[in-house]
Amino acid sequence: MIPFARYIPTDQLVDVAEVQRGRECNCICPSCSVPLIARKGDSGERAHHFAHDTKAGVAPIQACELSFHVIARMMLLQTLNELDNYVIDTPGMVIDEWAEDTHGRVKGFHATVTTPRSITLEEVCASHDGPNKGFDLVGVVAGNLLNISLEHPQRPSQNVHIDPKHAVLLIDITALSMAMADNKRAFLEIMLDYVACHAPRRWISHPRMAQAKQKLARDIAAWKQTSRQDPAPARESRPSSPVDWSMVPAEHDAYCLRCRVSMGKVSRWCPTCFMPVSKRPG
Repeated sequence: MIPFARYIPTDQLVDVAEVQRGRECNCICPSCSVPLIARKGDSGERAHHFAHDTKAGVAPIQACELSFHVIARMMLLQTLNELDNYVIDTPGMVIDEWAEDTHGRVKGFHATVTTPRSITLEEVCASHDGPNKGFDLVGVVAGNLLNISLEHPQRPSQNVHIDPKHAVLLIDITALSMAMADNKRAFLEIMLDYVACHAPRRWISHPRMAQAKQKLARDIAAWKQTSRQDPAPARESRPSSPVDWSMVPAEHDAYCLRCRVSMGKVSRWCPTCFMPVSKRPG
């Protein structure tokens, strides 16, 4: 199933909802340049999509190696480049560290870098050159730059130099094809909504991370200073669980280390990033 096609008159990528049905769509495959058919049946059994026109009699310029994620990423970059702004959800970020005092006591410390929120990304453009090269998108949030990198199976996380003063958000669009199984809306609408709100995401870098680490160091130093004056108890072993359950609400029995959020009774998987969760002991 081909979600987007190249419209011959403008040489731009288009959604199947934007063109006429059948061969009148005037589109070609972005990969092999073979003419396409816009399949827009009324049965509602399958999402509208493009398909190669096997009767066009046109030999492909090259073997079609169309990747759903590659073409979806191209369409997303083209679309966002044309928007004045884009509202997107950003995740929270908490850094954790275990500390041990001179008596062998262990305590977990946490510092919040940022909380989950919706932001308005302005002056959005595809990132090609300059200090933001290596990321997919760059935009402005309240006067500050935000770099966004899109991850999928054909394009894993990029190994680029990251200035710790810059905000870098990684959005995983691997499951986008599953989200597009919704045949009641246009592919482009589904994709924009999925990337804005539903795709797993995490911070790679945040300008307030250094400040949070400094606070963490101060809190640990203060605790160690105070603990020297306390009687030494029997030596405790470091907790086997990476989760400090004393910090988790009692009504929650699961914690996602990737999203850094606790939740009520769920299955083994986080409903946001689909990774295994840690379960409360006992």
